[in-house]
Amino acid sequence: MTAGTELPAYLPYPRFLLETDLSHTARELYALLLDRSTLSQKNGWQDSEGRTYIVYPIAEIAEMLDKGCTTIKGALNELASDKEHAVDKGLYYAAEGTISVPITLTAEQYKALNGGAELELVTDELTGEKKTLKKAETPEYGEYVFGDEAEGDYVMSTYNPDSGLYSFWANSADTRFKRVYQGVVYVLKGACEEYYGYFDMPRESIVESPGNYRVMDFNEEGPYGPQPYYGNILERDSKGYVKAIYFQGD
Repeated sequence: MTAGTELPAYLPYPRFLLETDLSHTARELYALLLDRSTLSQKNGWQDSEGRTYIVYPIAEIAEMLDKGCTTIKGALNELASDKEHAVDKGLYYAAEGTISVPITLTAEQYKALNGGAELELVTDELTGEKKTLKKAETPEYGEYVFGDEAEGDYVMSTYNPDSGLYSFWANSADTRFKRVYQGVVYVLKGACEEYYGYFDMPRESIVESPGNYRVMDFNEEGPYGPQPYYGNILERDSKGYVKAIYFQGD
């Protein structure tokens, strides 16, 4: 480098990231989100409380970092649910987090879909992002496809008899979710994350069934940094405090 060397385009990488226990992907993601935030600042994108916000679909982040969408979701959880972001409130923890729910169809929508209709579904309640879902022309990749057939997200469907709704998944048990909330989540002490496998389970049987679980104390670290908590069934008490997060799949 000389005095006249022009620097290539680069991402801001705060020094404090070098001292964290975050994984390499989570650090890259932080730099990418910070870079996008500076653009939002310049454009004056602020909410009613003066906080800068960004619009950055997970699929685009995954493409930018050359990672899968599931990996990016895990990195987002790292940035939002480690021990440095949880506050001990006595009976519960107040922790930054994101709540997502499965993208679902009613029986009427499902019938229309199989009849050849293309449905426009909200895939992120926080940004209003939408994608088109249609029956796949190449069913060997999946029953249905979100987006364009050539580059789209192929998925299979599952029927939930309790709710009467259909949800979607791909790559074994990778359920397709949409974000509905991002902010402080209240987690009761003793709440657990638990895993189940290979079969549908009535909701009333979930708590009683044996499984592989760990207590959510926001103080657990793995070989790549803080361990995120996630699942596709969220159980809360009457006050809205999280009691358990279950992962039902294989």
